[in-house]
Amino acid sequence: MQEQLSPPLKRGRGHPGSKSQSEVGVKLLAAAELLLERVGLAHVTERTIAAEAGVNHAMIHYYFGSMDGLLAAVLDQAYAHISSVYRQLSADTGWFHQQPTHHLIRSLVEAYYAKPWLARILVSLVTPEYSAMCNIILKRYGPRGQIQLQHLLDQMIKEGIYDRKVNTAYVAMSMMSILIAPLSLTRLTDSVSITLDDLKKDRWIDHVADLFDRQLRSG
Repeated sequence: MQEQLSPPLKRGRGHPGSKSQSEVGVKLLAAAELLLERVGLAHVTERTIAAEAGVNHAMIHYYFGSMDGLLAAVLDQAYAHISSVYRQLSADTGWFHQQPTHHLIRSLVEAYYAKPWLARILVSLVTPEYSAMCNIILKRYGPRGQIQLQHLLDQMIKEGIYDRKVNTAYVAMSMMSILIAPLSLTRLTDSVSITLDDLKKDRWIDHVADLFDRQLRSG
């Protein structure tokens, strides 16, 4: 992959106009996300994405510059949705006073578990020591969710919801680790018969919320 993660869309002579360009780009993004979830990064190629989208594989290079550019666009799109969840939680604070820890955990589960492939692809990219993208991915995507969560926890402390002695950096890291690990360690969860649907249920959400609620309130 190249360090330029998000090359701008370009338009050349003899190619579709803006409407068709937009449609093709959307199709390629949707196809890439579908295949990442269905078969995983190791089995996704330019040709499989193009076939799923119903376009020529050369369109990946035309619209996104490279396979890496398409992958970056998919990651950006996924994180844009997650960032919007954090912004909404921060702006609409009515939930601060109604079982806030449970509401927070439920919101994170809904955001991250809607795209379980995201955790898997990030782990697969940053785990190998030989990965040229390791530092780039960690810098651009790795800490983003944790930082946004930490800022939200800081806001809740200022509002008097959680104890001021709480180390929000530690809590954010712990919370993200507990919630994301099952998505990236599917073989482990499968071995104990825990499915993604199980992790979306109240029992898991209540379990995680209870782990953190007492700590957050007592410091």
